Amino acid sequence: MSGFAVPHWEEACDLGRRVVQTLHGIRLAGVDIAVTDRGPVALEINTPGDFDLLQIASRRGVLADPDIAALVATLRAR
Repeated sequence: MSGFAVPHWEEACDLGRRVVQTLHGIRLAGVDIAVTDRGPVALEINTPGDFDLLQIASRRGVLADPDIAALVATLRAR
């Protein structure tokens, strides 16, 4: 939706990062976050993350996205 801004976007991103940092040994996770009137709330964590449906629907691999490719390269280097 053009022109729509997710309320508390930066706080939601920060919450997602903090949640994943608590998962020792897990390098990739999806965090479902709801934005409430009291701010962002983590609902659930999905590991290791499943990109199959995304890749099938978009008809391209996720590594075709330069941001994701850079993230994977960074994680592999660790």
